[in-house]
Amino acid sequence: MKSQFKYLFRSALRTRGIVFAIILAMDIVFIALAELDVLPIEARITAVALSGVAVVVMLICNLVDDVGIFGIIRRTFIAPSAYLQGLTPTPRRKTLFANVISMMVMDNVTMAGAIIGVSWLSLNLAYFRLSPAISFGVTVGSADGPTAIFLGGSADSPMILIMIWSILLFIAGYLLIMMLILFCVTAKKSIFYGKRAPMLMTLLLGCGCLYAIGLLDIIMAPFGVVQWEAGFFVNVSLDLSAMPFYALLQLCKAAGLFILTSKLMERKMNI
Repeated sequence: MKSQFKYLFRSALRTRGIVFAIILAMDIVFIALAELDVLPIEARITAVALSGVAVVVMLICNLVDDVGIFGIIRRTFIAPSAYLQGLTPTPRRKTLFANVISMMVMDNVTMAGAIIGVSWLSLNLAYFRLSPAISFGVTVGSADGPTAIFLGGSADSPMILIMIWSILLFIAGYLLIMMLILFCVTAKKSIFYGKRAPMLMTLLLGCGCLYAIGLLDIIMAPFGVVQWEAGFFVNVSLDLSAMPFYALLQLCKAAGLFILTSKLMERKMNI
């Protein structure tokens, strides 16, 4: 497992590590100049714009490094790179886990760094200063109707807890989407290999999985209000306090897809 992580992280750093280092250095220079307050208004606008463009560049770089010619997904499922992992005397669940964690860490850390940089520059170059006393008004839909919540201004909904729940929910959703993609690719390379119209069957499988994933949200009914859209889709309105349970549900969905994907990878796959 340690060797798998080491190899995948080194491979992932080959492209996105250089891009992230350049973006980080650029943001540090702009932040230092902002602290010195030596930039005219035109330069401040340019700095914020460049930092915003850097976020898009980092996103594109992550996508390319995940699915491109040297991407993690390509190294796992497409020859000749896939031979290395396919012939490794390690259970497929370990290699899959190493791939998933590597992609998640690399994608989220680099994007978080780029987003924090542009957010800091946007706030500070516009002469706003973050303060614990500041409260941001947010309207959240709940079972009892819209509820006004003031982050950092209420003991019942502290800002730090909402931020933590939001981050956990984002990570859970990211893992779920990633596992859905990996599950569909694995199915195409295994159970649909040699069948007629494998791409169509994979697309139908993905649509079916999306519907099943959405239908499982009905489990959250005790925490909110369930509504049926067009008599076919489930829409659950949740209270803010249910965010941790919803994040846990998303993690359980991702874990289920992880188990199914690792089982399929143990079968004969065409790489």
